[in-house]
Amino acid sequence: MTTTTIPDDKSRFSVFDPLQEEIYSRGRTLLEEAERSDDFESYKLARTHYRSCIDEDTLERKGVEPLKRKLKEIGGWPVLEGDNWNSENNFTWLETNLDMI
Repeated sequence: MTTTTIPDDKSRFSVFDPLQEEIYSRGRTLLEEAERSDDFESYKLARTHYRSCIDEDTLERKGVEPLKRKLKEIGGWPVLEGDNWNSENNFTWLETNLDMI
């Protein structure tokens, strides 16, 4: 304990931190490798979602519109309605709407 140095970019450090970093590193490697024909469907989906999250150019181009459209499909979100919304609108998110996400 007395010889352990806390890295400058961390507020704490434990015996689990190196293991956690190894897990993140291996996970990232799996997500960034090329698809193979024998990959599980879950791996393919995870890679697709990962790539869509790191595609900053597309994210910047599309902005928040896709999220706003999806929220509108499931019943809207009062905070996005601004002056057009009030408590008399009886806002609810039905569970059946949330299944659409």
